[in-house]
Amino acid sequence: MQTAVKAHLDGLFQRYSLLADIRHDIVSTFEISAGAFRNGKRLFVCGNGGSAADSEHIVGELIKGFLSPRRLSAEAGDSIAEACDAADAAQYLRDNLQY
Repeated sequence: MQTAVKAHLDGLFQRYSLLADIRHDIVSTFEISAGAFRNGKRLFVCGNGGSAADSEHIVGELIKGFLSPRRLSAEAGDSIAEACDAADAAQYLRDNLQY
């Protein structure tokens, strides 16, 4: 894990001591997600109802630039647009999900 990321996570756990019980889960989730992105994989964030709104918010947080601008590829933009339309997403899953 990069030093800057480790420092950020350490600060997070210092500010929010209630997270201590799930520290391992948070760090593990970060490492799995970061490894997937480094290897050109995708992260699927799903929800139903209010959780769908939460999932869209999480994706928005992941794709926006903060200190460093990030440009999205056309493919990523298409994927995000599809995911935001529930009917299109459902149709895509029906057409492409392997059983």
